[in-house]
Amino acid sequence: MKKRTYEASNAAKRQICTVLKELMTQKPLNRITVAEIMRGCGMARQHFYYHFDNVYDAVRWIFEEEAVALLAAARVKFAELGYELNEKTVIFPLRHGIDFCGFHVYLTRTGKTVRKLRKSSKKRMKRRIKKWERDYAAGLISKEKIEQSFQSWCAHAKHGDTHQLIREMRKRLDRVYQQPVKENGNEQKDQRSFSRQPRQAQREWGCQKVHHARL
Repeated sequence: MKKRTYEASNAAKRQICTVLKELMTQKPLNRITVAEIMRGCGMARQHFYYHFDNVYDAVRWIFEEEAVALLAAARVKFAELGYELNEKTVIFPLRHGIDFCGFHVYLTRTGKTVRKLRKSSKKRMKRRIKKWERDYAAGLISKEKIEQSFQSWCAHAKHGDTHQLIREMRKRLDRVYQQPVKENGNEQKDQRSFSRQPRQAQREWGCQKVHHARL
């Protein structure tokens, strides 16, 4: 009984989507109404919502069904050529998103593509800024070195929808530059030079004493 219900539901979906595809050849998608689709199917308007949430949901179903059909056809074609697709080859819904080149890319319900930076990349940059904060305050790294690394990260991040994220990271980094910088390297160098002077003087005095003793 469940199998018949499933088949009937799929048959109704295919009928609705066939009419929707015909209408898409005549007008833009945002001008197609549910009433038009159901008139073309000869069904009541409310039957549409038994199967789909809205017109965009029906378009998504069309893409998924056609993708499955294309994958099945590809398996047949590869088999004819003596190849076989492995079990990992599947249709993955883009609404769940995919990770590609450091970004998490996914589709919204309206079909818009969103490309966000992966969480791991954001966490690494936050940790890096904290390290820069310590090193910059200690005088171990210059502002030029920090900016060079940060601008490199920004050039990659700008390939996605990261305008707000870049502004947030820039504010964090600007707070790093507001801290007083300690000239640790120079101080340690000066201390070493001062500590060496008495020893050098002692060695010179010792050499002079030996020289006079020999004379």
